[in-house]
Amino acid sequence: MKKILSIALISFLMTFSKSVIAANAALMNLEPMEWQNRIIVIDPHASQISQVDKTTIKEWIRLLTENQSQVVERHIYWFVLSNPVETNYLGAIAEPFTENLRTRYRFDAHPVLLIGKDGEIKERAQDLDLKYFYHQIDQMPMRRMEMRQQMNEIVQ
Repeated sequence: MKKILSIALISFLMTFSKSVIAANAALMNLEPMEWQNRIIVIDPHASQISQVDKTTIKEWIRLLTENQSQVVERHIYWFVLSNPVETNYLGAIAEPFTENLRTRYRFDAHPVLLIGKDGEIKERAQDLDLKYFYHQIDQMPMRRMEMRQQMNEIVQ
């Protein structure tokens, strides 16, 4: 029992310390969000072939903003790699953030990425289809566990 409590305490402290560090420093990459949040990243300049026009980007931002309750429920932060970066993240974003993401995730011809809580790409897309992304997220093991916990809280 003591071992389980120790592991739980260590896990909590690691998560808490990441949050404190993230709160005090500008976001350089997505690492502080790993195991806490899912991420949608949109790069309008993913490739010369598939540059996304400004009207489409504005529409995608509107969709993400209008669907804020579902975004929050699924622990999603979203970033549009424009200048400046547009996002629902409330903290500061460091200057090299955009370049760091472009280097790490290599958008190629897919301007939209869905990144899981583990920091890995789950979907690459040409278009922002939130219903499809929500469906994909809801099939993920961590999300299923979150939904079960939410149901248990409602029942109690």
